[in-house]
Amino acid sequence: MEIKASTSADYTIKLWHISTGQQLYTLGNHSDWVNSVAFSPDGKTLVSGSRDMTIKVWRCDI
Repeated sequence: MEIKASTSADYTIKLWHISTGQQLYTLGNHSDWVNSVAFSPDGKTLVSGSRDMTIKVWRCDI
């Protein structure tokens, strides 16, 4: 399954199934805008950076 992530001003990250366009998950643990996201090469880890000056590491076993 191919997954992509989008960031938002509502402090969340949304994970999407590319083929169907279906939203799979919303990740929300930042306290300010999420500026960037990146997947690990194996697609099992997502890292997000925010204006709240934190970096979060998310496990993505989808």
